[in-house]
Amino acid sequence: MGFRFRKSFKIAPGLKLNVSKSGFSTTIGGRGASVNIGKKGAYLNTSIPGTGLSSRSKMGGGRSTAQRSTTSAPAIPATPQPASTRWFSFGVAFAAFGVYTSLHNYVDPPATLAKPVDALWGVPIWVAFGLIWWFIRKQKRAAKQGRYEAYVQKQAAEEEALRLAIEGQKQQQQEVAEMERQRQQARDAEKEQQRLAEFRPHLEKATALFSDGLIDAAQLAEWQAVPERKYSSAFSLGLEIDSADYRLRAERKRKENIRSKYEEAVSDKLIDRKIETGMTREQVLDSFGEPTKTERVLTKAGERETLIYGSKSAGSYFHIMDGVITKAVVR
Repeated sequence: MGFRFRKSFKIAPGLKLNVSKSGFSTTIGGRGASVNIGKKGAYLNTSIPGTGLSSRSKMGGGRSTAQRSTTSAPAIPATPQPASTRWFSFGVAFAAFGVYTSLHNYVDPPATLAKPVDALWGVPIWVAFGLIWWFIRKQKRAAKQGRYEAYVQKQAAEEEALRLAIEGQKQQQQEVAEMERQRQQARDAEKEQQRLAEFRPHLEKATALFSDGLIDAAQLAEWQAVPERKYSSAFSLGLEIDSADYRLRAERKRKENIRSKYEEAVSDKLIDRKIETGMTREQVLDSFGEPTKTERVLTKAGERETLIYGSKSAGSYFHIMDGVITKAVVR
């Protein structure tokens, strides 16, 4: 079984202090209209005396109930007001109810009121209460607005700091990437210098061949353009130039040797490798060099020597009897 406790103390005309198990509350107003203010909020109580019809609604939003005996009517939602003027309207409503109640009690005083003029004391009390109510709510609203603005400023500052941090990180990453790109360019340039340095001795040999008249300017320019190709190889170019150097210098030595040993008419034929019958074995060796293969066959006329250059079926060969060419096949 639950117990209830409620006691009201009259502080001034139209102002009561209520004490209950749930705490303290204040009732402002009189018959027909009053406002109850407690820890659960402010409630507006209205009634029509003598009919049993009353209404209780929470001020500032919430549900309201209308009662007549045990019959209840659906709640009517309060019209929303701007937050900046809501509590000012409540204060004006309190003062208006207080003034109305005081004047009503003055015109039609209840039986408990000793002097009707005492009801007029409620007018300044209600007006003062309304002003105090409005001022307190305004201060709370201003404090709440200040906290909200401080929170917004804090959020904006944090977002700005985060943005600056992100931009700084991006800039740092860009600087690191730029430094890495420059280092890579330096490494590539160093590798390119090393690659070109590998070509240098081979190109110097090619220049020497040109200076000695062994190659023409077109051949020299062709070799000098090789390093400019991206995937060219210094080793391959070196093999080509070394081979050309050996071949060309050997050819020059061969020509010089022939011209020093024979007359001009014979030396021109030997240089051009135009071997004829009647020439000697030594002249063949001076013109063609050492043979690839040598064959000796006994015939009725004597021993026949064959000097073969390349293959006998596709290359050049010479039959020699007693040191003289008897047959010459030059291909």
